This record gives sequence, structure tokens and C-alpha cells, in this order.
Amino acid sequence: MASIPLMGIFKGMATTLKHLGRPKDTYEYPEVKRGVAERWRGRIALRLDRCIGCSMCAQACPNGSCTMTDFEHNPDANKKGTYPQVEVAKCIYCGFCEEVCPVECIHVTREYELARYQRGALYSPVMLDKTENQIRAEEPEMGDP
Repeated sequence: MASIPLMGIFKGMATTLKHLGRPKDTYEYPEVKRGVAERWRGRIALRLDRCIGCSMCAQACPNGSCTMTDFEHNPDANKKGTYPQVEVAKCIYCGFCEEVCPVECIHVTREYELARYQRGALYSPVMLDKTENQIRAEEPEMGDP
């Protein structure tokens, strides 16, 4: 007849009771979202109507993730027809582009959810001009073709 490992059961119950009153270590993401720090740097956002095409943001970028691309949006605001394009896979979120912009058209938001279904949705000038809620409304639901 095999012996019952009572000491092992008691040790396991003691560990369970010890951790019973502690706060949760994990969150049920994305239903429960944690707050971000005040100085958090997240998604790069662009206001196309303010951009003058000066390319100072591209020159200030230390690793070349911000480049200027030809794109016709509003010829009255940007006579050059070039707008910033940010490759978020290369971006180090230093904020230099935001600091040097003379018209404050490019800025770093506190949004941290950067996953997208289409690669171009990450860094095209049109997508940088949209808010996170506008982008989510246009994306297909998971599992849709």
C-alpha cells in the first residue's frame, strides 16, 4: 500500500494561503489595460494638414526610420508634396522628429498598441494621420479574410 504524501499537500496549501492576499501579478489583456508612465513614448502621429515638407524630421532621425515620401494630400499646405513616413520596426522612439518639427505636425503619442494586419498600415503618411480608434474601425476583425 502506497503512503499518502501529506507533507507535500500541506506545503502546497501553505504556499497557496501565503499568496492568497497578494495583488494580481498578471492582467487579462486586452480587456484590462495597464496605465503607461507619464513620459512614455508610443506611436508616432502626423497631422498632414500642418506638414510643410521641410524634411527636418527625416534629417533629425538617428537611424533613418523617418524618411520623406511623395504623397499628394493638400497642395496648399505642402507645396513639395512630400510627407514623413516612419518605419516603426526601425524607430527607437527618441522623439527627435517631434522636437525639430517647426509646425508641430509630427508628435509622439502615448499609444502602445502597434500591432496591425497589414505592414503598410504601420508607417504610411495616411495611417500616421489617423487616431488609434479610426485605425481599429477600418481593420478587419481577427479571422476575417
